[in-house]
Formats: sequence, structure tokens, C-alpha cells
Amino acid sequence: MDDKITNFLKERNPFYVDSDTLTIKLPLGKDRDMDFAHILGNYSTPWLFTMRGYYKEDYAMLYINDYEIPNCNLSLIQYLFAYFPTIKWIGLGCIKGEPGEYWKPRYIIHRDDPTMPK
Repeated sequence: MDDKITNFLKERNPFYVDSDTLTIKLPLGKDRDMDFAHILGNYSTPWLFTMRGYYKEDYAMLYINDYEIPNCNLSLIQYLFAYFPTIKWIGLGCIKGEPGEYWKPRYIIHRDDPTMPK
């Protein structure tokens, strides 16, 4: 695997959303550094139609299928902000770029920021 891809996989914290319970699932151990095809395969979860993503220190990305915008309820967004208290925004879907690089989100939902004008 390319060094850029390997580094990206090690730097991000992957998660997926259980389609039955809508709970956030975090892969454990060496699965964390794998791509989602391997992660979801190890957890006997289908790749298609499973919401998945990753979080870093101050943001989370959420997508489905081929990095498309997931069809999700706003309560899931609230749950993500509560589950990952340090994130400031959530990206929905990705504009695909080069493997191993940051892909811009199609939409961004920001946490309520008291410094923003009302």
C-alpha cells in the first residue's frame, strides 16, 4: 500500500454506524489502521449502505457507499457531536481526490458556536 494511504489510515480514527441500532462502532486494535473493506468484513457488516467515516481532533467525516452524502436524521448528527465532544464540525459526503489525501466534504454542519452572529 502507498505510504500516503498508510499514513492517512493511521492518522484517522475510523467509525461506522450500526444500521440496526444507529450506534457508533469503533474498530479495535489493528483494525483501526485498515481500510473500511477490511474493517467491515472483520465485523461481518456489509460495506454497501453502511454509514461510515472517521474523526480527527476537531472534525468528523460521515459518508456512505462511494463517499456519497448519507441519508441520515439530524438526531444522528447530534449524537455524533455528543459522542465526539472535541469536534467542531461534521462533513457529509466527500469530493473524491487523490488516495491518502484529505478529501473536502460536500456539506459541513458546524457545532453551535456562541461567537457566530445571531
